[in-house]
Amino acid sequence: MKDSQRASNEPKIIRTQMKAIRAKCIDCCCGDTKEVDLCTAEDCPLYPYRFGKTPKGFTKVNKLNL
Repeated sequence: MKDSQRASNEPKIIRTQMKAIRAKCIDCCCGDTKEVDLCTAEDCPLYPYRFGKTPKGFTKVNKLNL
């Protein structure tokens, strides 16, 4: 099903883990992307990933590396 065919009340499908993390951070900050940038919840496990990208110094892991 294409995005244009989805009913307006169905949630948007997030296709990558990083985009899902970014979406969760935006949700946590009540939809304000600027608040995600200013986030002070450093003890949150998603904190390093809040910009939707793998941070420098972190290793990307995929199923083949496990």
